[in-house]
Amino acid sequence: MKQFPPSLLILLLSSFCFSETYAQKSAILEQYVQTGLSNNLALQQQNLDLRKAQEAIRQSKSLFYPSLKFEANYTRATGGRRIQFPVGDLINPIYANLNELNELVQPGAPDYPTNVPNVNEQFLPDDFHETKLSFAYPLFNSDLKYNRQIQEHLYESKSAQKAAYEQQLRYQITEAYLLYLQALEAEKIWQNSKTVLTE
Repeated sequence: MKQFPPSLLILLLSSFCFSETYAQKSAILEQYVQTGLSNNLALQQQNLDLRKAQEAIRQSKSLFYPSLKFEANYTRATGGRRIQFPVGDLINPIYANLNELNELVQPGAPDYPTNVPNVNEQFLPDDFHETKLSFAYPLFNSDLKYNRQIQEHLYESKSAQKAAYEQQLRYQITEAYLLYLQALEAEKIWQNSKTVLTE
């Protein structure tokens, strides 16, 4: 049976211990990173902006669909300004003269009405009802196409900004954690050197 040199055995055991310690520390580091990402207000704002951009894309796509609108309107007006036009005062004497002339030229011809009333109309419509049903379908509208493309590019831009910020935040949290571990190791070295110096 082949024997391993003691230095190789110590090296293997220390590497196993180091890898186990590193795995524990990386799990702690990942927990810190996830906590930092979930509690960062700027990242939450970017998530909200990303959802808004997704909604804008959905709305820009919905503009390609047909639309049906139903509009009903009823107006009732009392009082207000009125227009008075003396139609009866102007036309009734003319019709009376025409009737006399027709009686002389053609007896028994139909008479023109001589009782046309004067007009006294208000400006606002009174008892007015309007109902409209309109259907629209965009056959060709390049603005809709370009609007959708713009919204998609904005979404891609916001998504890239969010990913870059998330990576930067991960880097900062990892760097801070490693600096913390470095400070702990420096303190241990200082404590060990202090005990060595006191002996």
